[in-house]
Amino acid sequence: HVRVPNECFFDQPPRPGEPGYDSEYTPIELRRYIQQQRFLEKAVAANEKFNLEEQIKRCVMRSGSFWNGERQCADIIGQYTRRLRFSPEYGQNLNTVVNYEVFDVRWDGYKSTVYTPT
Repeated sequence: HVRVPNECFFDQPPRPGEPGYDSEYTPIELRRYIQQQRFLEKAVAANEKFNLEEQIKRCVMRSGSFWNGERQCADIIGQYTRRLRFSPEYGQNLNTVVNYEVFDVRWDGYKSTVYTPT
């Protein structure tokens, strides 16, 4: 028995005025596209955070103590704390492939530095 996914990957729907735009169906497709992009970005962000946790564990074990680990692994720890929502450094100087614009409630599905309409 092969499990078939319910959803497929959606292409970015056309903007109003572009060829292929349908006032009845395109808004529904746009909502599905936004949901898909948010889900994918959450998965990538969770994977990045997990990888940083693993790097911190290995770095601290290599350094021999928490005291040495705090100094030797400061850059990795900094990257990790910038991803914590309640950190004062949240979102600053992130070395990431995650497009955080997608998580904004006002994101319309088109404006983005990563995903550009074709």
